Amino acid sequence: MIYTTDGINYTDTKPPLSELKGVKVTLNGTLTSPESDGSNPFVSITAPLIPKKDDIINNNMLNQPMFPVTGQYSIFYDWSIQDWFYELNSSMIMGQFQFLNPALPGKAVTVLYQDENGKEIATPETLNGNIGDAYTAEQKSISGYTFKEVQGNANGTFTDQAQTVIYVYRMNQDFSSIIVHDSNLTVGEHWDAQDNFDSATDYWGNPVDFSNIIVSGDVDTSKAGIYKVTYTRGVPNFFSDSENHGIYSAIATIKVSDKLPDKGNVIINYVDEAGKTLSKSIVLSGDVGESYSSEQKRINGYTFKEIYGNANGQFTHQTQNITYIYKKDTVLPSAPKPAIPTSTSKKGLMKTKA
Repeated sequence: MIYTTDGINYTDTKPPLSELKGVKVTLNGTLTSPESDGSNPFVSITAPLIPKKDDIINNNMLNQPMFPVTGQYSIFYDWSIQDWFYELNSSMIMGQFQFLNPALPGKAVTVLYQDENGKEIATPETLNGNIGDAYTAEQKSISGYTFKEVQGNANGTFTDQAQTVIYVYRMNQDFSSIIVHDSNLTVGEHWDAQDNFDSATDYWGNPVDFSNIIVSGDVDTSKAGIYKVTYTRGVPNFFSDSENHGIYSAIATIKVSDKLPDKGNVIINYVDEAGKTLSKSIVLSGDVGESYSSEQKRINGYTFKEIYGNANGQFTHQTQNITYIYKKDTVLPSAPKPAIPTSTSKKGLMKTKA
C-alpha cells in the first residue's frame, strides 16, 4: 500500500486482524501541503483499511464501523522521508494516527561454549532483542579450561537474521601426581605414613601438602611381614565423561623383617718382615659370639715366622686383625761349572822333509 502527496489514495486488501500490527506507509518526496503557511507543515493521509466490527475482539479503538481516518505529523525542519508505520493503537484519539518506527523483534543470538574439538563444555546462552538493539555475548570462566578465541561477533546488534557466537576453550593439562617409595624395616623400628611419602601435585602442578593426602593401610612393626599402604588424593571431576580426571593414588610397600643378630669380622693378613703383603687378605664374618679359625698359608720363597693376633677365637662387635708374618728364604750360591775345552788350532805348524 503506497501513499503519495498528490492526493491520490491507493487501497489494498484488508489483512487478517490476527496478523495486523500496523500499516506500512511509504512516502516519496518532501512533506508539503498547499494549506501550510510554512511554519507548521503537515500532511493528511486517508487510511480506509480499518477492520470491520465483526472482525474485532475486545478492542475499543478498532470496535467501530469503517470510516476514513486522518492524522498529522508536525515537522519543523527539513526531513528526508524514510519508511514509517501507521500503527493501530487503542490509546490514541479516535480518528487520528501517528507515524512511528515500531520495535520489531530481531532473530536470536546463540552463544556457544566449546572445546577445541567442538564439544560443548557449558550451557549455551540465548540473547533476544529488537532489531537494532545492541547485544553483548559474555565470556565464561570454565573450570579446567582456558579461553582460546571467540568466533563471531561478541558485541553487535540484533538483526532479522539469526546469529551465532562461539567461545572456544583449551583444556588445561593435568599435572596431578603422587610419588611414594618402598622401604625396609626391622621388628621394633618406628614407622609413620609420612615416612614413605615423597610429593604430590594438583591439577595445575601446585604442590599438595601431606595433610591433604588420604592414607589407607597400616604397618605393624611388632612382627615381620610385607605391608601395602595406599596414598590417595581426590581430584575434582569437572566433567563426568572426562578420562583426565578422577582419583589419583600410589602404593608404597613396607617390608618388616626380624631383627638380625649383630655381625663381627676377622681380617687375616699375610706379610713379610717389612710388612709387605705377600698374599691377599682373607675376611671372615659371623654372628657375634660364634667361633672362627684362621689358617697359615704356604707361600713360595718364604717361611712362616710368627703370628700376631688370635689364630682362633670368637667374633666380636669390633673388627679383629690377625697377621701372619713370613721370613724370606735364603738363596745359597751354586758351585761353579767346569770350563768346556775348545779345539786346538793347527795354525803355525809346518811339515819338514826327511
